[in-house]
Amino acid sequence: MIKWLFFIIIVILLGVSLGMQASADIESPRFFESVEEAEDWIDNPQNQLPIVFICDENGVVDFNNYKGNPLYDCDDYAEDYERLALKAGYIITQVPVSNGRIWGVKVTDNVVANHVGNWTKIKNTYYYVESSPSSSRWKLVKIMDAD
Repeated sequence: MIKWLFFIIIVILLGVSLGMQASADIESPRFFESVEEAEDWIDNPQNQLPIVFICDENGVVDFNNYKGNPLYDCDDYAEDYERLALKAGYIITQVPVSNGRIWGVKVTDNVVANHVGNWTKIKNTYYYVESSPSSSRWKLVKIMDAD
């Protein structure tokens, strides 16, 4: 009986210490409070992902014929951008884009097939943010009102 009581106390203490450690890092992430706040964060060069080029087996990148690389493409940019925002305390999530559109709203001219970008919510409105290199990179595009 004493062994079980000791085991239960250890488990409770371990659970409490792990829970406290996980919640002590940053405040809860939040959505942007205004378009201006989002644009300021998005436009800051420190919050922009670098363009990633992956060399061929000879260590060469053919910039004249570069078509991207499946090892690091749009979904990887979107995932890294989501992490970057979360580290800063903001909620930006991945969103699929089909033929340059989300729910019928055109968000980019550079996509003719399936794509992954990011979106965030500001007050009661969803906005698209392109995280991979393109002409619409780092700009907010209004998608829809939540209600």
